[in-house]
Amino acid sequence: MNSALTRKILITFGFLFAYRVLAFVPVAGVDTSVIASFFDAHSNGMLGMANMFSGNAISRMSIISLGIMPYITASIVMELLAATFPAIGQMKKERDGMQK
Repeated sequence: MNSALTRKILITFGFLFAYRVLAFVPVAGVDTSVIASFFDAHSNGMLGMANMFSGNAISRMSIISLGIMPYITASIVMELLAATFPAIGQMKKERDGMQK
């Protein structure tokens, strides 16, 4: 087999493994028994379908179920901080400031 293809396959399996491991890490501060009972009661319909496609990550309230929302929230907060504080705005404009 080609070494580049083997490398790509191994990287893909690595990402799949990381996804499955993180699907079992719960979000801090969430009572998982309440969430599980809610999903048991409302498992049919769109919510059940979304939970099934996520590999039950939503019903376990795992880190993976958060999706991209923490990144978007952090990006918005940093934009607001850069507009409010000139030092953060300057770091954003400088190339070296992004690496600190």
